[in-house]
Amino acid sequence: MSLRSYSVNAEDGGSFSNVGGITVAQAALGVTARAQADIDAIADTTKIVFDIDTWEAGLLRIRSDGSEDDSNVLQLYIGKQGDHYMNIGQLTCLQGTQEGGNSTYLADSITPASEKALFDGEELSVTNEMGLYHFRTMGFDRLVVIVSTLASTTVYVDAVRAGK
Repeated sequence: MSLRSYSVNAEDGGSFSNVGGITVAQAALGVTARAQADIDAIADTTKIVFDIDTWEAGLLRIRSDGSEDDSNVLQLYIGKQGDHYMNIGQLTCLQGTQEGGNSTYLADSITPASEKALFDGEELSVTNEMGLYHFRTMGFDRLVVIVSTLASTTVYVDAVRAGK
């Protein structure tokens, strides 16, 4: 087994930044609903879209304002502005007990499903501590997050650029 080493390489000094919150569930996008126009048509309350054009990789942490063990399911789509997007993974995130600030708690268990191996998704799940999800960008410049199962009132995504 080989171990990989990653270091945070963010312009803001390595701090996680909140990239948005989702308050309304959105069904996972079918393969015929992943063009830029389809992404643009999704209501802002059901998606988070952020630029990753200068990133080699990204590190996500998930926060929510529900109860311990609430299970929120996130869908991650990656693409290029103006082009088509692809689903790179589905993450089931269980809310833990570590405070995340502003009356939120960090997801402690992140369980991936249907990941695309090319993007090398790696998760860290630690009971009642901060769970993390790492992915490579492979030259794409946008990440879209939707919540297909919303158990909390709001799910927040914090991100930091990561690289070698």
